Amino acid sequence: MESTLGAILKTELVPAGATTMKDLLNVPASNLTLVSLQNGATAESLKLGNSSLAQAFWARLQESAASSPVKNFQEGVIRVTATSGTPTAYIGQTSSLVYFAKRSCQPDLTVLADDAHLGDNQYAVAVQKGSAYLAPINEAIKALKAKGKLAELKDKYWVCPCCSLAIVVE
Repeated sequence: MESTLGAILKTELVPAGATTMKDLLNVPASNLTLVSLQNGATAESLKLGNSSLAQAFWARLQESAASSPVKNFQEGVIRVTATSGTPTAYIGQTSSLVYFAKRSCQPDLTVLADDAHLGDNQYAVAVQKGSAYLAPINEAIKALKAKGKLAELKDKYWVCPCCSLAIVVE
């Protein structure tokens, strides 16, 4: 399973024509603060990233972290939804951001995808080496995906019960 980075911010703050996370770099730091979990996997991915884009995001995160580090996911999204102070975009795993946005019932949130694949992560189910469970687990996951059951479960549990939400995710 794969997870990519994304950014969540108030819809009104999305720059005109912006469809991806990298479009946020065109907004001056004085007009939009970019934050991520302090010492989290997202920040580490950007810090160690080889591309100039990853380095640009890391630099912007460093500017923000010096004055106001984000200690947990909840703090990051509270900053995004705050009505005072410098507008904020929270950078994190797209799956977590989409889940929060859909469950929060706040119609003024947008999630922008990372089309440059700055922080792709692979996830797996671990079993003991040589385990008899490996093949059945792999087959079960493939079957659920092929039948559309994984998408069905996502739609069922990630539903936005009280809003129409703008999510720009591939």
